[in-house]
Amino acid sequence: MNRLERASAFVSQRKSLWLRILLTGVALYVIWQVTLFVLLVLSAENRPFLLRAVLQSLEIVLVIILVKRIVRAGPTAPEIFERRYLLATWVLFGMWLCVMVPLGFDIRDPYLYGSANFEPYKHLVIPMITGFRGYLLAVWLMCGAATLVLYGVKKRWADVDEVLLPIVCHLIYTGILVLVRLGPDRAKTAMIGWNQAVFFLIGAIAFGIVVSPAVRERVMNFADRYPYIVLLITIALIGGTFFFGTALSGGRKLWYRLGPLTIQPIEISKILFVYVVAAFLEKKAYSFQKSRRLSSLISLAVMCFSLFLVLLLQKDLGPIMVLVLVCLWMFVSVSGRLDLLAGAFGAIGLVVFLAFWFKQPSMVYHRIMDFVDPLQYSSQMTYALWTQASGDLWGTALGMSRAYKVPVIESDYIFTAVLAEKGWLGAATLLVAFWAFSIRGIQLARFLVKGHSRDATFMMGVVMVLFVQQVVIVAGNLNLLPLSGLTLPFVSAGGSSLVVNLGVLALMLGLVARHTRPAQVTATGQVMSIPMPIAMEAPTLNRDPDFSQIEPGFGQSALNDELVLGGRAFRAGSTTTEPGGAS
Repeated sequence: MNRLERASAFVSQRKSLWLRILLTGVALYVIWQVTLFVLLVLSAENRPFLLRAVLQSLEIVLVIILVKRIVRAGPTAPEIFERRYLLATWVLFGMWLCVMVPLGFDIRDPYLYGSANFEPYKHLVIPMITGFRGYLLAVWLMCGAATLVLYGVKKRWADVDEVLLPIVCHLIYTGILVLVRLGPDRAKTAMIGWNQAVFFLIGAIAFGIVVSPAVRERVMNFADRYPYIVLLITIALIGGTFFFGTALSGGRKLWYRLGPLTIQPIEISKILFVYVVAAFLEKKAYSFQKSRRLSSLISLAVMCFSLFLVLLLQKDLGPIMVLVLVCLWMFVSVSGRLDLLAGAFGAIGLVVFLAFWFKQPSMVYHRIMDFVDPLQYSSQMTYALWTQASGDLWGTALGMSRAYKVPVIESDYIFTAVLAEKGWLGAATLLVAFWAFSIRGIQLARFLVKGHSRDATFMMGVVMVLFVQQVVIVAGNLNLLPLSGLTLPFVSAGGSSLVVNLGVLALMLGLVARHTRPAQVTATGQVMSIPMPIAMEAPTLNRDPDFSQIEPGFGQSALNDELVLGGRAFRAGSTTTEPGGAS
């Protein structure tokens, strides 16, 4: 027994020794592999990918914080939240622009990706700026100045929401980042990022003009009194391109040239037309809901067809598709007539089928065939799909993809560039920001629906214009829908589009400020709020001046409701025009 015990002790000691040796070896191997990984990541070749992962993660966190703020107001005061978020977004944009972009261009393989064209940046005409890095810094500072103007004007005249402005700035920063990155690889558009930053600043100034009560009320009062004159102005803006327009692409005269600037009238025309439709639907709401007469439907159809005919003659089918979908949405939201919606979709499907079958207009046939078989009919879509496939989950890092090979990448296919260089995570973050904008816009429209149905319908319309346009262009880039000649709102290159979209943001905030005043807060700091929307009283019947239509009036109870909007307490129904909507 003694020998057996000694033998067991000897084996156990040896076993413990070998186990310790094995564990030590495994630990040393793990440390060695971690060291190799760190050395590999920190090497000059992989530095862009490490920085890309860090910046991408921070961007995702910021968007999650924004979405959480939309769902539920947090403990942070709205003013502090908005200010901090704008600053954090601008600093993150600076890291992407001034650090990530130069790293990508410095590290990429010139034999595989080609060499960037830095010639336009060697001797810039911009004072105090020399070289590509100075150009990037100047773009970043100009975007900061534009953001500061937007924030200051909003605080002065329409401080009713702390979410929309950060979302819009995030989208604009993403667009400028991609456009600046494309510049060195596309000599013809080398300064397109600078132009977009300049228009961002111009749009911020236009935002201040539109949101100010003096201008806003004059414009809204004129539109209220003369909606059909607004319709004629809309048609004239588009139709005038036949006589005074200029062609930039495809041989179609879709732009006006004013000196060095080109303006695309369809951008402002879409918003004006949505307002006319909103005014018409609000006036004829009772007729659509109860009456069986076709006069109102015929009037609406003639009004829409008058604009669509001009766009059809221009072969500009993208805006027609957007406006048709938006008008149908607005019609159903006002009338609730799903039967008419089904009939409208059936008629639209029949028209598209006939246009495809008879190849008139030919653009419909070509767009559908590009969608059905891009490998055979569309080299542009083929390039785009291959470029998207190179992005994978995290993207290639800015400056390291072949996105610049895709034709019209700066406008129609800019989402492809985002997918390639920021990956599916970056593209998903961008889409979440778009959807957050749409959700917030719908929340604001619900706030107005109580006693200001026309303004609520108009706001819903402009939100849907931007949402439908975003869905169509993203689905077109992914070859899920036939691509239309549209731009991604706030992101694609286009000065007139960016300025008009910032004007739309001003209108959205201005309409809410127009009808709000601070609600009463109790001594304990609580606000007695009730959820929206709330059922209205039974409508009182009023008549048109010509006694031809019966319209609903709104009960007085709709003017006395309180709610918390974006962390601020407001009472709906005030028609004040004082700064910030204060009574």
